[in-house]
Amino acid sequence: MNLNRMIDHTMLKADATKETIIRYCREAKEHEFASVCVNTCFVPLVADELKGSEVKTCCVVGFPLGAMLTTAMKWIWLSISVH
Repeated sequence: MNLNRMIDHTMLKADATKETIIRYCREAKEHEFASVCVNTCFVPLVADELKGSEVKTCCVVGFPLGAMLTTAMKWIWLSISVH
């Protein structure tokens, strides 16, 4: 069993930088993790960085408290699902 493929490499800090996200993507590819999980603003960057690898792009909606209207969460999900 390859446990690496069950790990989501996650960076959800509000002050995460582009450089940090790119590093997480490189580490995820190197260690063959399941995904890189980020806030929605980084989805396009992660998708580009992981292109051609088996590592998936993962994001959270309404993080950390989920205190959003369902319609807002749906709009965000629809906006990022095209990447």
